[in-house]
Amino acid sequence: MKRMLYDLALYVDKIAKGDRAIILAGGFIPTKERDPSMVPPFPKNFRVMLTETGGCQVHLRVKAWRLARFYRFEYRKLESDAPWQIVLSSGSKCILANLDRRQDYEFRVAYLGADPTVTYSDVIRRFVY
Repeated sequence: MKRMLYDLALYVDKIAKGDRAIILAGGFIPTKERDPSMVPPFPKNFRVMLTETGGCQVHLRVKAWRLARFYRFEYRKLESDAPWQIVLSSGSKCILANLDRRQDYEFRVAYLGADPTVTYSDVIRRFVY
């Protein structure tokens, strides 16, 4: 029975080609259209704070977005062609440790939500002591 319903759903989906009326006539409920409010906004109030001198740590913080599933913090050495290093966090704060001393770094952040669109913050540059 379950297999028959699955096959019927595939058939209706194939015939309907996204037409909501045909999907409803087939006895199924069409999926919801994507809500534009779900697109992650430009990250606000992104801050990079250095810890005490010689700690080789930075604290990253961004204003929380209630629909964010994750926060994508990225960093790399300034003026290097190296790819961005990615750190995912479930919270709006992150601590990066073991950075190289006396180096300039670039930092940025993006909210990750249900929509796959990625909107990065402005890049912030800091010198790590």
